[in-house]
Amino acid sequence: MDLNAAVRADSLTLAEFQSMDTETMLYFVQLKRATDLEDKLRGKMEKVAKNIDDHGADSTKINDNLNEIARIEKTGRVDPSKFDATKDRELLNALQSSDAEGFATLTSEQLSSLNHSGRSTSNGKTTEYQIHGGNMSVTISDGEKKVTKSSWVTPQPDGTFKIKILPELGPILNLHIETRIAITENSKDSQAVIDKAISDLKTENESLKVKVDTATNLQQLDMIELQQLMTNMNQAFDMVSNAMKKFAETKGGIIRNT
Repeated sequence: MDLNAAVRADSLTLAEFQSMDTETMLYFVQLKRATDLEDKLRGKMEKVAKNIDDHGADSTKINDNLNEIARIEKTGRVDPSKFDATKDRELLNALQSSDAEGFATLTSEQLSSLNHSGRSTSNGKTTEYQIHGGNMSVTISDGEKKVTKSSWVTPQPDGTFKIKILPELGPILNLHIETRIAITENSKDSQAVIDKAISDLKTENESLKVKVDTATNLQQLDMIELQQLMTNMNQAFDMVSNAMKKFAETKGGIIRNT
């Protein structure tokens, strides 16, 4: 019988245990105790390692939150992505990059953002316009005659869309998007939104600090328990080694006396 394998697998039957001689039985009991302590020590070490990782993650989160609070206080913006005008800048660039015939190529997302209507008067002429999903119409009147022009979106094989930029609407459309960009990039969150975000981060940090303090105290207790387990395990294996040595000495004495 492989006692080491039986101990590890915890597969020894009562009949097998009762059939052992006294020396083997004592050896088995000591070895079982030692291996159980070894398994317990390994589990404890894994738990301590995880607690250390969690402790580090919580400490890192506290620092991240402090940095986030400083950023919000400095910029006045809780979510920076809300103030990103990159897509509008790309749209403006696409409109200003129309070909010689006045056609611009846009994506479906860019088309959906082209919704604008209005009325302006200059030099005795009134211009009424409407832009919806890239489709454009403009009516120009001077009190005596009225002229209406329209352009429509044309889908392309590659999934993009071509639109005809009416000359009367090009400057108006560009100004509208430039204004939208300026508003987006120069806006800030309301003070109420800022205060709420900072308050939430501070509350989270207070909770994390409690966790860190508790983890630190538990970690000290874990280290004490870990040291005790190591001491007990070493003592148990020493007992196994001493038992084997005594059994060998006893058998050697019996052999010499026969």
